[in-house]
Amino acid sequence: MRQALRLHGDFEVVADVADGLSAIEAALAHTPDVVVLDLGLPDLAGAELVTRVRDVAPRARIVVYTGTVVREGSSIATTADVVIQKDQSVRYLVGLLANFDRDAPFTVAIKLGPSTEDVRVARRFLQDHCERWGCAKYLPDVNLVLSELVTNALTHAGTSCEFRARFSQGRLRLEVRDDGHGTPDLKAAPAESEDGRGLMIVSSLAEAWGVETEADGGKTVWAELEVAGPPRS
Repeated sequence: MRQALRLHGDFEVVADVADGLSAIEAALAHTPDVVVLDLGLPDLAGAELVTRVRDVAPRARIVVYTGTVVREGSSIATTADVVIQKDQSVRYLVGLLANFDRDAPFTVAIKLGPSTEDVRVARRFLQDHCERWGCAKYLPDVNLVLSELVTNALTHAGTSCEFRARFSQGRLRLEVRDDGHGTPDLKAAPAESEDGRGLMIVSSLAEAWGVETEADGGKTVWAELEVAGPPRS
């Protein structure tokens, strides 16, 4: 693989290691743009390896190149940027790396609920990724929108939900999908009410928001926020 990257001509290989702990040390020392990991390294492997490399190189693209089947939604799949099975050739892998766009979207997802206590889980999850993506300074507004979307889904749908965040070119898109019936309604709450203002908050902070209904009866409520330039005061 190292030889293939060198022959391609567009890469500088800053480290080549044979075990998990050395991979973590190299990622910390060199702050690489891309890390290619095999999950079967001696001394440290699998989800722990991917997570610890992400911790020391939060801005790197992590590509897992493995002969192990990685389940969709697993911690490996959600922590890595790309998972490639080894039935694909090294040539295929090098071609993918060569076409990596540093402005390509990051997308992460997590299952939540049915307890509303999971709103805090969603906040922690998004904070970790916003710090990695470089938009943590916008978290006060982002967390308000996130909290309203997730709380609304867990409270009114009465089911678990999936929260998904997508960051691309200075815009952050938040999506919450649930299996509940009906759609949220933007309306002013009575002055004496403590509830009913969620979508008003979303509408005031987001650049755009909307609802997409699913064929199976579920729905996705989404909001997009501008996270480039100074935060709103």
